[in-house]
Amino acid sequence: VRAWDTQTGAVTRLMKSECHFGYRTSIFNTTHRGRYLILHVVFKLQKQGLPNLAYQGLREAFAEEPPSTPGQMRSAVIRIRESKLPNPAEIGSAGSFFKNIILNESEFDRLLSCVRETLGFEVIANLAAFRERFSNGDGIKIPTAYIIEACGLKAAALGGAALSSNHALIMTNSTGNATSHQVMSLARRVRQTVHAKTGLTIHIEPSLMGFSPEELDDYLSLPG
Repeated sequence: VRAWDTQTGAVTRLMKSECHFGYRTSIFNTTHRGRYLILHVVFKLQKQGLPNLAYQGLREAFAEEPPSTPGQMRSAVIRIRESKLPNPAEIGSAGSFFKNIILNESEFDRLLSCVRETLGFEVIANLAAFRERFSNGDGIKIPTAYIIEACGLKAAALGGAALSSNHALIMTNSTGNATSHQVMSLARRVRQTVHAKTGLTIHIEPSLMGFSPEELDDYLSLPG
């Protein structure tokens, strides 16, 4: 990774081992968040790599016959992503605006207790299915997009800001004229509604630039 270091004002090169890459995590959004502006990356690919079908959409795409070439995998990934994500040439977005939720067993039980009172047994059944499908050593992954939709926020909009009708994690500039205030006010509504109905705190994934600490405290506030 070649990056501009905001602390030194110099361009530096970081090797893979220095970046501590994980699932949606690295030094760039954890220990060194806000320090580096990434300029250029180099990927090393395997010419004879085996297809990774861990993602459910890819398993479904190749349910009848496994892929035989990297090109088939590439085409399937592009097709799946285009079905879920807005075309950036037509609608601006920052990609996934909210992070998925990882819970331990006790946190999951508290979620079920809260949802039983607010959202009903169908949501409980779906959450139980997620527990079976998405449990691993890190915990139980709850798709935040499902939680947002279950709370009645599918395609929620405020001025020019809107959640994508195809994927509730995607915050879009639906009119081309959304303001930062509209984006963050809609994010506040989503986070507060989800917290009130489920007890969950969902977190924003993109880095938020140009806001004062007081503004962020207001936008990120949750019901007491």
